[in-house]
Amino acid sequence: MGVFIFLEVRPTECSAIDYIRYLGFSPVLLTSMASMNKGLYDDLKKELFDNIYYIDTRSSADIINLIKDNHIPVAAILGCYDDMMIPASEVALEFGLPHPDLKGLRNAFSKKNVRDILVQYGYYQPAYEVFSYNNIPENPKVPFPFVIKPLRDAGAYGVSLCKSKDDYRNVISDMSSSGTMSMLGKVNEEFLIEEFLQGNFYGAELIYNHDKWHLIGINRIFVSPDDGLCMIGLSHPADDLSEVEFAIACELVKGWVTALGLRGGAINVEFIYTSYGPALVEINLRIAGARAAQQIFMSTGVNMVKYLVDFVCGIESTISPELVMTYPFVADAFIFHRGEAIVNDISVDSDSPYFISAGFKKTPFSISSKNKNFGSIVGYALAHGDSCTEAMENAMRIANSVQLKTN
Repeated sequence: MGVFIFLEVRPTECSAIDYIRYLGFSPVLLTSMASMNKGLYDDLKKELFDNIYYIDTRSSADIINLIKDNHIPVAAILGCYDDMMIPASEVALEFGLPHPDLKGLRNAFSKKNVRDILVQYGYYQPAYEVFSYNNIPENPKVPFPFVIKPLRDAGAYGVSLCKSKDDYRNVISDMSSSGTMSMLGKVNEEFLIEEFLQGNFYGAELIYNHDKWHLIGINRIFVSPDDGLCMIGLSHPADDLSEVEFAIACELVKGWVTALGLRGGAINVEFIYTSYGPALVEINLRIAGARAAQQIFMSTGVNMVKYLVDFVCGIESTISPELVMTYPFVADAFIFHRGEAIVNDISVDSDSPYFISAGFKKTPFSISSKNKNFGSIVGYALAHGDSCTEAMENAMRIANSVQLKTN
């Protein structure tokens, strides 16, 4: 039996395991998550896999040696975090397996590199500059307000908003005294200072199929009214873009990924619709996190994860809905807990007529006061509605009803 290797895994990719078994493959997990992010490791459903190997998943050489030494009949390999996308493709190349184009992945892995390449192609980019942890600029060239973000990390992890020089000094002071760590346990050494963009926030989901990118949907990303860097959820599909605005966004998103040489797999492109049009926030080299793929499936019938599996397995398939639309709009509201606590139990009001599902971290678990934004998420609530905003409001009401029992 051929082996389907997951290079790390998230719940999104786990949803395809039944399909992978249907194809006749044995799902096997390679992971070093226990040392990178214990919370994510504890939440893994390890029973889904036929075997688990503990290895440095950032090292393609170690993975290749493991496969050869253990005579693993690898039939496909899928990276599930940005940090693992290049190693996964390097391993796939070694064994002659389908994989996203390595040059494109390397082009897009660095946020600065993305900006530099897109500028060369004439695409508007916000003002930006890069600095290293050991060479922090006293007076950045980018005007206030701006954000400081790690050169390579996911979403809002480690991102700070500076509206003034005092804000900047405070951020730099914290950075100098304690440093910053990525979501996957790597010390951040380089940072990007980037103009703070004003406008509504969106995420585009793309799948590579029949030698071209297909934009499956655009979701609206909602942020906290008190913290423009804190995502509080997303709703699919976005319905506040006119036909012209939607067409412009689709054309630009596909133009960006083409300019970067990205080919193969699935990607998530986040952008803000400014007064000048869509402006890139970041490109993630895999399907969006949270429940984005599930929301797309419920609202369009298109199973993105299945087509991603088909790609890495070398299966030619045509994108089409697998079922009739379940809900017109589906929203995912994140559930946060601020401050120090040990959470022993969580309950949610599921009586709402708009309730779809909810999920939480495995209890008991601890929350640190140092955690913020994504780091303080303890669960989610999915809800539907008759518009993008209404679905989000319904999901937020359910999220706000959640009761946490803490010590």
